[in-house]
Amino acid sequence: MALNKKDAFALDIGSCNVKAVKLAPESEVVIEKFAVTRLPHESIISSFMEKPIISPQAVADTIAEMVENMNLDCSDCLIAVPDLMVVVNWLSIPQKVGIDMRSTVRLKLEPLLPHEIDKWFIDHQVIDDSEKNNVITEAILQETLLSVGGMIQEMGYNPLIIDGCFFNCLNLFHDYLVDPENKDKNIAILTMGNESTTVSVFREGVLKIMRSISVGGGKFTKTLMSQLNVTLEEAEKLKREGVFFLADSLAEQNKVKNYNIIKPVFGELIKELYNSFDAYLARFREFKINEIIMTGGTANFRNVNLAIEQHLNIPIKKAEEIVQVESFQELTPDDFNVISTALGALMRG
Repeated sequence: MALNKKDAFALDIGSCNVKAVKLAPESEVVIEKFAVTRLPHESIISSFMEKPIISPQAVADTIAEMVENMNLDCSDCLIAVPDLMVVVNWLSIPQKVGIDMRSTVRLKLEPLLPHEIDKWFIDHQVIDDSEKNNVITEAILQETLLSVGGMIQEMGYNPLIIDGCFFNCLNLFHDYLVDPENKDKNIAILTMGNESTTVSVFREGVLKIMRSISVGGGKFTKTLMSQLNVTLEEAEKLKREGVFFLADSLAEQNKVKNYNIIKPVFGELIKELYNSFDAYLARFREFKINEIIMTGGTANFRNVNLAIEQHLNIPIKKAEEIVQVESFQELTPDDFNVISTALGALMRG
């Protein structure tokens, strides 16, 4: 069920687009309104963790205009930010009576964070109770948190939650991951954004690994701009309309001109995915990744799912194959991938 879905909307502030979703009142998952608007180029660079919003006024103006045009009847807002703004760690903490988990988490995180501990807002969750508590932690710089939240407040909206993209998107797939039929499967989720791809693996509905790979749609775009000497708009159009990945022939793939231009970037993505899955299998003594679920805006790169499937020899499902969503507006599979994070934010428990 969605969190405050009657009185809240979700805002996904990406490094390329900003997306907003409002669910219909009293519904399970029926989209009343959604919008996607392109941000000014490089106005947000989430890999610059200390000051990711390069052009605050331009970002604020873009969001304000988009939300105003949606004519929303609510003031509460759930916000997702790019995963590269968030630092995620797993901690193993021995069970002790009377342990102060918050203080223990901060003590263990202090040497792992790139800035002083007091500069971070830190949240944690125990994900496995055994002889030791396996704790997942999420840290975001307070300056970033306050700047994003303050920007939304100045527009007259009330930010309820600010969280990483992945942890919002994950809500879409909860029922599938905990389905008894999937109990013994190792299921990976790829959230493919503009600056990064977040890769994770679940077993029995429990998150086992997660990492962000600094390869996203923007890296393909920049490669096309550089190699072909074209504008951003021309490169994006080529990505939408050109042929890069063949649907059924790896043997012929290297004959495709466009593919050869982006081949180094795609190769980097495949290498990082392979290493992520290999590390998981070795650590948890598993034999294979059973399937991959793919979503995010870069999942719309035509046939990229088939190319990844062929290279990794792992079946891939697109998000729309798993999650059925109704919408008052026309909603294409490409739209669904783009707004999946914002939609997932509204499905928080």
